[in-house]
Amino acid sequence: MENARKKKEQAFAKINANSFLVIVILLVSVMILTGVLTYIIPQGSYLRDPVTGMIVNGTYVKGEIEGIAIWR
Repeated sequence: MENARKKKEQAFAKINANSFLVIVILLVSVMILTGVLTYIIPQGSYLRDPVTGMIVNGTYVKGEIEGIAIWR
């Protein structure tokens, strides 16, 4: 019984190169997508009521940054 458990643990511990490559490609794709979205989705903020923390309508101010640099 314990021998079967050890084999199962060893099987989970081994990640083949194909699985590793797929995970790396997926993570890099997500990073690229989020970088592109920083240029598409406008940056900005709303003023908040100091007492309740609710957003005040009509107070949207566009941000100054136009996206994140590639090296960041």
